[in-house]
Amino acid sequence: MGERLFGASVRRREDGRLVSGRGRYVADVALPGMLHVAVYRSPHAHARLVKIDPDAARKRPGVVHVVVPADVAALGRLPLLVPHKSLVAPACPEILPQEIVSYAGQAVALVVATSAAQAEDALDALKVEYEPLPAVAMADALRPDAPRVHPGGNVAARFTQRVGDPTSALARADFVLRERFTLHRGAGMAMETRGIVARWDAELGQLTVWSTTQAPQILRRLLARYLKLPEHAVRVVTQDIGGGFGP
Repeated sequence: MGERLFGASVRRREDGRLVSGRGRYVADVALPGMLHVAVYRSPHAHARLVKIDPDAARKRPGVVHVVVPADVAALGRLPLLVPHKSLVAPACPEILPQEIVSYAGQAVALVVATSAAQAEDALDALKVEYEPLPAVAMADALRPDAPRVHPGGNVAARFTQRVGDPTSALARADFVLRERFTLHRGAGMAMETRGIVARWDAELGQLTVWSTTQAPQILRRLLARYLKLPEHAVRVVTQDIGGGFGP
């Protein structure tokens, strides 16, 4: 295998199907009687949720249900997927914020309707009252007097990497350069945005989920946990993904 692949120009097998429009993504999944969800997002980077009134949205045409933070309060926060000793104050996200919005664009409520257009239109009828709080930019977040965005503080992790005997090596060096590096926040910018389709089969007691995920096993485990289902009753299907982050 090494002789055939390493350093060789390997012909990709999927390109012809993808460039000819025969790829299949989450948005291509259409099920009978499918409902659609639209997400109401916070315009504030940091704010306290004072009141959410979903009554007008519930009366909009095609709306089946409106999910507000109180509906998912018992679910708590998502678990920490990759624990590490350097994490001093990990901020695991809530399903929907119960009190504090901590970034612009954070999901605050969900509208479920018989069509995507009806769900989107009903977002305008949601009445959300905020108490804006001081926001903080990345460059200022480490200042001692910076506003705290999360209860544990703005620093999620601290760690020091040390290999060998750097003190002696620096003492013997002919030239020592000291520099401070600041890395920006990295994020994947895929052409396909996040999406999910779910189907519940009451006769089989099985949930099938199509998702834009690169970790179907983790998603299955989380869904089983929050929906109180055995893992074998949850099936996650990952088809083509319109972009990924990492190898």
